Amino acid sequence: SYFSSIQSEEFMSGIADRCYFVDKDVREMPPNQKRNLLYWWFSTDVYFVSGKGNRAELPDCLVCAIRVAHPNEKGKSYQQYEAKKGKRS
Repeated sequence: SYFSSIQSEEFMSGIADRCYFVDKDVREMPPNQKRNLLYWWFSTDVYFVSGKGNRAELPDCLVCAIRVAHPNEKGKSYQQYEAKKGKRS
């Protein structure tokens, strides 16, 4: 299942090798970097959102599962999704 995968350091190491912003071993990443890695992977490899300026909000159930697997420290809030602001043509 995806939930067991998102908890697996082996799975995350495999996708970290392809991620442009990862600069350390998965075992050394704080929870927010692990979440960002998983958000990136699901966005690009599952939902096929890629390319400069292309953004999409991930399903709430997925974001919740990732947060459960890699929670913030107690009392620290999560950054919310923000749609990119700017001109539309």
